[in-house]
Amino acid sequence: VLTLLPRKPAVFVWPAIDANTMDETTDDFELRGVAPGSYYLYAINAGGVPESGSEWIRMPIEVGDKDVDDVTMTLIPAGSIKGRVTTANDATDRQNLDFSRLSLNVESVEVVPGVPRDAFPIPVAANGVFQLRKLSERKLYIRDQILHDAWFISSVRFDESEVLTDGFSTTPGKESVLEV
Repeated sequence: VLTLLPRKPAVFVWPAIDANTMDETTDDFELRGVAPGSYYLYAINAGGVPESGSEWIRMPIEVGDKDVDDVTMTLIPAGSIKGRVTTANDATDRQNLDFSRLSLNVESVEVVPGVPRDAFPIPVAANGVFQLRKLSERKLYIRDQILHDAWFISSVRFDESEVLTDGFSTTPGKESVLEV
């Protein structure tokens, strides 16, 4: 399925177009009636995983006062994240923290296709390890975490860069590392 969504809508109004006009015997498609602006063109796979929703690949499209022709999208798998939750070296009572009782959630501020659109939980094992499979590209933030008394998140590192306040995004076809 193909759809077009505004990249940064001030007020989101679903585009007044059908999802797509497509000849199913070829890979050709046409989207009509698109107002000028900055969009993402999404190619959505019906697959995906329940915890992170639909799987898609997207590409930026600029629409002006002329037709945009010869758009080519190369379909590649969504990215994935392997991660772990750890405690700081100077933390007290570390041995009594059961990571599987933590509630971590990721949230997106982007308008994206599919469900869930904005937030979903990260299931964490007792040893602090987690994995997010088939995670489609979008800007994500760690939000609404429920931690034990006196515990807090001091750092979130994504592929070795600090992203606690800036968020992170998977790269299609790549396995990334998230350390909380």
